[in-house]
Amino acid sequence: MNNQIDNPDKSKEGKNKFSPRRTSTIWIYTIVFLLILLPSIFKMFVSVKEITWMQFEKDILTRNAVDRIEIVNKETANIFIKKEFAKDSFFKEVMKPGFANSKNNGPQYTFNIGTAESFERKLEALQIKSPEIQKVDIKYVTKSNWFWNAIGWLLPFIFIFAIWNFILKRAGGTAGGSSSIFNFG
Repeated sequence: MNNQIDNPDKSKEGKNKFSPRRTSTIWIYTIVFLLILLPSIFKMFVSVKEITWMQFEKDILTRNAVDRIEIVNKETANIFIKKEFAKDSFFKEVMKPGFANSKNNGPQYTFNIGTAESFERKLEALQIKSPEIQKVDIKYVTKSNWFWNAIGWLLPFIFIFAIWNFILKRAGGTAGGSSSIFNFG
């Protein structure tokens, strides 16, 4: 007890919440958290308008404005508009620059297609019925959400690590301040 009175710096040392090690750990967690959220933040600045098949057919396809179509996971069609339509008043809102005045390379529109086969049949029938409509390139893409996949793999390890730390802290606190799990004295 006399040591604590004689040396006040020593008593404060153990109570410091923001030690250099703890501060660096907080910074590491903050940086990892921001890196995880970064793609979501950038997606907020890109305008993708959701439409229906009828709007796509009437307003976009009949103008021959479609550069290409990407079918994502056989359920969603992403529509990319040709660059020369950037000045058209109809497409002005979706073609405007996104984050940091970069060009919106697309997709500009999206809609649910039901099944890929029915979408292709509708598109072919429309192109046969209206020969002035140009053929459109269709690309099939499979995408997965890497964030949720990573969480699915990391969550069990984090859970085991948390339980292990909890057990070690509980075992260390029972032996009169001793911090070894094997110290039974």
